[in-house]
Amino acid sequence: MFKKHLTIIATGAVLAACNPGLPEATDEQLLMLFSEHETMGVAAIHRNAVECLEILSGDSLYVDLGPELRGQLKTNCRQALDKVLQDADRNPVGFTMAHMESPDLTERVKKLRQTQDARIDELREQQRAAKAEQQQLENDALDHQNRKTLKQAKLDAAQYLERAKTFVETMEPKCQELVELQEKKTEREVMFLQKLSLRIYNTCSSYDPKKVSDRFQKNLRSAEEFNARIQAITYLPHERGYFSVPDIEFESDFLAREQAKIEELLSEVKSQIEHNNS
Repeated sequence: MFKKHLTIIATGAVLAACNPGLPEATDEQLLMLFSEHETMGVAAIHRNAVECLEILSGDSLYVDLGPELRGQLKTNCRQALDKVLQDADRNPVGFTMAHMESPDLTERVKKLRQTQDARIDELREQQRAAKAEQQQLENDALDHQNRKTLKQAKLDAAQYLERAKTFVETMEPKCQELVELQEKKTEREVMFLQKLSLRIYNTCSSYDPKKVSDRFQKNLRSAEEFNARIQAITYLPHERGYFSVPDIEFESDFLAREQAKIEELLSEVKSQIEHNNS
């Protein structure tokens, strides 16, 4: 059943004005008869319906097909149209199969199809423009967020570098102190420090003061390289869908964990030594 709400361009024209032998029909009534579907909310006439009217009305386009093929096409078209003509809801004005052979009807339906198709194209273009506008708004919002993220990342990376410098300045001496305590342990401290030996080694990466210093300088160089890499990032809009920056928070958390380990171990060692000497 054809939908009652049709989008049409003109509804006042009547077919009888062109051919007194045809029933009076508005554009809306012709659309009810020949339209099988809607596109973009507009009643659309399929190309096959127009072709059948052209074949039945003797359009010159089909003269070269030969009588046998034309006869078969006419039979097929009559069978298809007969079902529609028998439907009183779609054919309230009483079109008959004989009316389907009218060149005037064919021309009217062809023009109506062109009008409807033009409206459909117009609506499609409006839809395309609306989607493009919405996509641009989304892209602009994402670009703004990504640029904001990058700006903050560069600030965070610079702060991370300063934190790394402070970490090296304050934690290297404490690691060196742990190494010295390990080297200068007394007999009373041997058993205790032996238990902590592996923890001291893992925390400071060595019992060798020079290697401890090298380890912290390496940490500092890594922080400098990390900061330089972040500062060199340039945001490119075509990368908006997969733009990301390295996890600065993870790097900062690593420094915090390392600092806590060193300070906790040094405090534990000093406390035990004081206890042993008391």
